[in-house]
Amino acid sequence: MRHYNSFQRIGLTVMLLAAGLLGGLMAPTPSEAGTPTLTLQVDDGTSVNILGVSTTCPNGYTQCYKVNYNAANAVGSNSRSYNVKLAPNTTDIAKLLINDTSSDKVALTGVQFVPTSGTSSWPNTETHVLKITWTNTFDASPNTAGSYVFALSSTGYLSAAAGTSPLYTQYDWIQFAGWGVFNPSHTDLNGGKGVEILNVAPLTTNLTPLTLPGISNQAAATTFTLSQVVTYPTFGCDADGTGSGTQCKPAITITMTVTVFGPDTLVLTNSGIGVGGGPCKLTPADEGVTQPSGNPIPCHASGKKKSQDEPIQTDITQDVNDSLNSAAGDGVTTAAVACKPEDNCPCADPYDPKCAGTIVHILDTTPDKSSNGQIFKFTASGPGITCPECAPLPYSITIDLAGTGSKTFTPLPALGGRNWVFRNGDFPKIGDGTKWYWDVDSILCESLLEPTETKQASKYDGFTTWEADTGSLKTTFRVITMKGGDTVTCTSHAHQKSVNSQ
Repeated sequence: MRHYNSFQRIGLTVMLLAAGLLGGLMAPTPSEAGTPTLTLQVDDGTSVNILGVSTTCPNGYTQCYKVNYNAANAVGSNSRSYNVKLAPNTTDIAKLLINDTSSDKVALTGVQFVPTSGTSSWPNTETHVLKITWTNTFDASPNTAGSYVFALSSTGYLSAAAGTSPLYTQYDWIQFAGWGVFNPSHTDLNGGKGVEILNVAPLTTNLTPLTLPGISNQAAATTFTLSQVVTYPTFGCDADGTGSGTQCKPAITITMTVTVFGPDTLVLTNSGIGVGGGPCKLTPADEGVTQPSGNPIPCHASGKKKSQDEPIQTDITQDVNDSLNSAAGDGVTTAAVACKPEDNCPCADPYDPKCAGTIVHILDTTPDKSSNGQIFKFTASGPGITCPECAPLPYSITIDLAGTGSKTFTPLPALGGRNWVFRNGDFPKIGDGTKWYWDVDSILCESLLEPTETKQASKYDGFTTWEADTGSLKTTFRVITMKGGDTVTCTSHAHQKSVNSQ
């Protein structure tokens, strides 16, 4: 089961905090430092490397890289694309920051992800999914093998494009997830990413709801916070498993996934942060010692208390505050506007099976009995059916005694997917084919979640849209977009037509 924190939110600035801690830290050996990765992907398009060259580090970090503003655009469906730029009012360059000595910590800072194509014609009902992924192996100063903690936090804002109306940023959704390979047994899990490092915890925020006069539950931009809560999960970390080695070298993967409704911009000021390590305690703080709220972080069963106790929570609290202050400096409203039930919030989680789309193609024939057992051929293409460069997928519909048959395509990526095309193929002959042939005389569609009074040949409004041929030759229908979790049913009707009537 996937464990993560997620929330539908009006705006995003993202601070991603990832960090780990463990006892027995060794002196740094920079020559052993692993090379991190940083990529951006839109929908199911090609992941683009956005990690630049190494650069100077601010205090608290030992290995730093520029974010590459000149990277190629990450292109998704409908030729929509995103690129990276310096965050607003940022005086320094955007960086990926790593501390691999005194503690394990990684942060992405001073960057925004900006739509770069066709924003003026980009409707707010059109969804796209951004995935920002970074990886790093903390091996410059290996920890001593043992119990290891890694925690994540994210704070930021997402702003709507200028001139877009109505605003649908309250539908925007964000997920912050992480995985780690802490010992060799983890290398085959989750596609090589390892075990999940997020605990099962609710979204926590101290922000208050916001509504604008006359525009319910909408705003151009606002902040959000996603954080794990203590107790953080603990992992047995040993680089060679049951071997004789005594070092811990965790390989961490962090992914931020954002579903945007319209051409919204994701801004990461103090960015996303992860902090890890130890030692951590199971026992309460000593008398007179201030302890952060919440349960203590579990690490060593002995419950040892040392000077490094609970630095993870301290780091997360500080970075959240820094990110909120940065957003306030950008003029962002410090308020959270979640998508409320009365907003009829569309499904926005691309990992949730309930948000997948379904297309059903029904073929009705007249006269019905004469077509029993006949096989009609078609082709289909689109996300979840074929790859962008692949030929259309052939499929067939076999007609039953009632003169009908169907083919279902599911699950389809309704979020970030676009343009599913269905075309007539070879139809069976009627007799010797010289007098009669099968002809499609209508194609009508309907949506489960956005129903109309009658089935329609075309629909261009709302989150689910489609169009079908309306001329004398009705050979094609196209589902343009789908609302998350929707089912679109398109019915083709074929009848026998005289060759002489062509």
